[in-house]
Amino acid sequence: MLIRQHLLPTLALVLMASGSAAAQRPNGDWVLDQAVSDSMPARLGPDRFASLGVGHEGEGGGGPPTAGGAPTAGMGRGRPRELNARQLSLIQQSLELARWTPTRISISGDTSVSLTDWTGSQVTWRIDGSWVLLPGENGAEVEARVRWKEDALVIERRVDGGGRESQTCELGLGGSRMLVYVAVDGLPMPIALTRTYRR
Repeated sequence: MLIRQHLLPTLALVLMASGSAAAQRPNGDWVLDQAVSDSMPARLGPDRFASLGVGHEGEGGGGPPTAGGAPTAGMGRGRPRELNARQLSLIQQSLELARWTPTRISISGDTSVSLTDWTGSQVTWRIDGSWVLLPGENGAEVEARVRWKEDALVIERRVDGGGRESQTCELGLGGSRMLVYVAVDGLPMPIALTRTYRR
């Protein structure tokens, strides 16, 4: 009996710590708050594509298609290099990773996460850290994985031979909001933005 009484406070502390850790994770349903989120169309429209130096002429930018029809990409102030059709496709698909914006994110503990876009199209991935193959265009392979990194849910997608996108989902504003930090690497210019979701 004395042993049990001695263990009760310890057990209570363990349960409280476990509950506190779970409460810090952004579980549940979240809806995009567009008013305070970075706008993807504005950031990745034609002007943004030009700033990456693809298919446009100018200092630090790409030139017009060559005689063979291949567009060029700027490499700073130096001479632009040519992009073949596959390279251009990889850049476009990498940009699509960041352009696709879920309007609703549903996180089910350690089990799965569902993402829904404005058309109602939904994808569901298991939260187990393993890479899964997704449909790609022009023969390119796209992989995705979802994992917990401490109290943040990390959603990663990568184009084989192209860019890589990560979405890090964390609680903010006392748990009333979920902040999603989006980063896209592997492009002529890295992309970083923040989206805000509410319950």
